[in-house]
Amino acid sequence: MDTKETTKRLETRFGTLSTDDVETISVPNGLLGFEQYKQYFILENAEHQPFQWLIAVDKPDLNFIAVNPLLFFPDYAPNISKTDLKDLKIDEPSKVRVLTLVTLENPIDKTTVNLSGPIFINKSSNIGKQIALTGDSYSTKHNLFKSKLLQVKED
Repeated sequence: MDTKETTKRLETRFGTLSTDDVETISVPNGLLGFEQYKQYFILENAEHQPFQWLIAVDKPDLNFIAVNPLLFFPDYAPNISKTDLKDLKIDEPSKVRVLTLVTLENPIDKTTVNLSGPIFINKSSNIGKQIALTGDSYSTKHNLFKSKLLQVKED
């Protein structure tokens, strides 16, 4: 396949980006509420770490802040069905990348993360799927900066 045909140049809030320069993922079912957008790229910027940007290839002004939830919640262990694992062609945990979407709030310590709708990505194929968890105690608006240490102090 000719790479010139598959390369896209995108105008984003971060300037012009080429899909050759960023990690592109395919989300066959789209994200919840944005099902029509199937291709995203992940922009990682040292200035914004540990946050990343998930940007729709076909609509670059549609972008989400995402984060690896394990950086903030080391005990995060969402239940994923065998069907979802099969859809993603994941046969071992080392092949999985998990992202959760962040909602920035003002003040910043009110920022939340959607732990009940994680995005699972097969690191080998870059196929992703957002999964609405059922039966878990995770929230769509979990405070990102509330640690166990803070909870102990509050009790």
